[in-house]
Amino acid sequence: ENESIEQCMKLETSELSQMDEGKPTELESFTPTKAAETSKETEIKTDASEDNKLGTDALSQGLTVSETVELLSATELKMQEIVKELEANNEKYNVMQLACKHGKLDVMRYLVEKNPMALNELSSGLSPLHVCCFYDQVEASKLLLEMGADTKQKTAQGFTAMHSTVKNGNLGLSKVLINHGSPANQNSNIGIMPLLIACSKQHTDIVEYLLKAGADVNAQQSNGTCGLHLCGNNVRICDMLVKANADIECKTLAG
Repeated sequence: ENESIEQCMKLETSELSQMDEGKPTELESFTPTKAAETSKETEIKTDASEDNKLGTDALSQGLTVSETVELLSATELKMQEIVKELEANNEKYNVMQLACKHGKLDVMRYLVEKNPMALNELSSGLSPLHVCCFYDQVEASKLLLEMGADTKQKTAQGFTAMHSTVKNGNLGLSKVLINHGSPANQNSNIGIMPLLIACSKQHTDIVEYLLKAGADVNAQQSNGTCGLHLCGNNVRICDMLVKANADIECKTLAG
């Protein structure tokens, strides 16, 4: 029973890792092929100088009106250059997704300012927040959330950004998502909830946090597997679940 959720996740091929391999399909798993991702990852060349940043604080810089117009025009051109560069390094994501994957905050702001729909727009079944959380881009995720990103958006398989974040063991980002309205109990199409993933992956700190955030300790996926089936020999997780009133007689469909 301890392997059931792992089998489900492996059977549902990771869309994000496949997109890195040039196969744009739906995000369906939490086991990306790191080697494949690394081999396909293209370094986005961006200058770290001031002209790479949005120079919008004209008042503090003491700029005249004409100087401000000139600066904003240069910024616009610079953003267009970066966007073109991202497009040239297309990894089967759209430009917004590429900016999220690589944590290009200025580009993300620029794209949303140009088209507010880009904030929650799905491409190949993925939202920008899905991509940020899958690649552990914490600051990019925070930016999206501050701009109003939807934490409840699901892929065709029913996975949310929270599922990926918990799978990665990112406690900090898990807290950020919860604080921005992401429910602790979000199930996929076959009933996989973040708590079940945390138990299966032995992420003790996240299990503890999700329980405090209101996660259902007796949640079961479609085959009847619950957290106690998945915590293996992790005594601490087992103890937390039992103390949270987990049903010690919970059975899978196989009995």
